[in-house]
Amino acid sequence: MSKAKIRLAFFGAGGKMGRGACKKLNATGEFDLRCVEIAEEGIAVLRELGLGVTPAEQAVADADVVVFALPDAEVLGIAAAIVPQVPAGALVMMLDPCAAFSGKLPKRDDIGYFVSHPCHHSFLEKRKPGQHIVTALYQGAETHYAQGVRIASIVYAPILDVHRLTVEQMILLEPVVSETVAGPCCAAIKAGYDEVVKRGVPEKAAFDFLLGHVTATLWVMFGFGGFFSDGAHKILKMGDGIMLKKDWKRAFSPESIREQIDLILTHTGGEQGAGEGVIGDESVDAAVIRGGIVAGAR
Repeated sequence: MSKAKIRLAFFGAGGKMGRGACKKLNATGEFDLRCVEIAEEGIAVLRELGLGVTPAEQAVADADVVVFALPDAEVLGIAAAIVPQVPAGALVMMLDPCAAFSGKLPKRDDIGYFVSHPCHHSFLEKRKPGQHIVTALYQGAETHYAQGVRIASIVYAPILDVHRLTVEQMILLEPVVSETVAGPCCAAIKAGYDEVVKRGVPEKAAFDFLLGHVTATLWVMFGFGGFFSDGAHKILKMGDGIMLKKDWKRAFSPESIREQIDLILTHTGGEQGAGEGVIGDESVDAAVIRGGIVAGAR
């Protein structure tokens, strides 16, 4: 007797993140996959993958799992309409923690809420291809958590480590440290590259030199090995005074975190789908706006 398939409604199925995720989920044969998509381009992509589209109400009517792979600014509005229709006992899964952290998701004590997000590939780790993921059970039973991890492990495959966190800890990782703090630092590195090229350094030489030194600096700072020269120590201290604001750690304050989440969950135009792009689930401009907390002359 064959095992019953898990009924999974996937919102944003035709987006850049959704299309790849649905292809992987469908390939396992474990799911009765209901793809929910309204954009014509997304529908066309799904058809090319041999996947049909199901109306939202029909997709969730008897769903075991509902996945929202949507721009952050759309999640709360769609959740408000869809979550009340989700069957008792089902799992609602999101690919970003902002909506859960906001406390504005529909109140349902009889369902589970699960959040997952990829760590993305690290060029510092010399391991087999794959990526780590972070996960959190916002609400529900351990069976919900196990089910969420299984789905996330397919969506983000191949997977290395699965880190279990709280939603609050996930928020400290993204947006705070990876985007609000690290994003502007990366933007400053690129701006520095542009400046030396403008001043006559050949592009390839500048790229090779800068990326090599950035890698070496991170390698030493994170304790993988190596050391800084005496001159490098002096310049690092000087550069800190030029590049970082004195109060940059206020990015981790509750007030700033709330401001960051509100910005992400507000329509600013040009938002991408969950998991898309290098910076994440919002426009690059929005990340730069938040970066004003960290980078800048003193």
